[in-house]
Amino acid sequence: FPSHDTKPSSENKFVLGNARKLPFAEESFDAVCVFDVMHHTEGQDEIIKEAKRVLKKGGKFMAMEDTVPYKFQSSRGFITKLVGLMDDLFNKQPFGVNPHNYRSPDEWEMFFHDLGLKFSRSESWYWGPADFMGASRDTRPQQRTLARPFEASFFKFLKP
Repeated sequence: FPSHDTKPSSENKFVLGNARKLPFAEESFDAVCVFDVMHHTEGQDEIIKEAKRVLKKGGKFMAMEDTVPYKFQSSRGFITKLVGLMDDLFNKQPFGVNPHNYRSPDEWEMFFHDLGLKFSRSESWYWGPADFMGASRDTRPQQRTLARPFEASFFKFLKP
């Protein structure tokens, strides 16, 4: 990864494509990032299989997703609706346009593992209205608070 001091290269190119059929050859990339996408989609396995296809052997796959804490699985329906409502609100989109397919961090790890990615690490934090009202992201709590009631998780895997 380039340092923060690196200026953008004039060789950078942006490509609009379908995540289920990327316009790249197999094993084209050292790293693939999928941030805040999966919980808004159906057929998540198709997206991961395609990301894995374009990832070089030993390459890094990174994902960040809104998650439902394991301890709230019994009230998953309510939590999913609440997080989905907040997600639609913060993304300024019509309510119910995107599916909200949330999993716990453990469920995401198992999902990625079952698709052939080797687990490296994960971390979780909490987010909420405070993040949209100027609160420092350097002080995100590791515990749920009224200002940050929702959980997000970052996952890092390697392609064997």
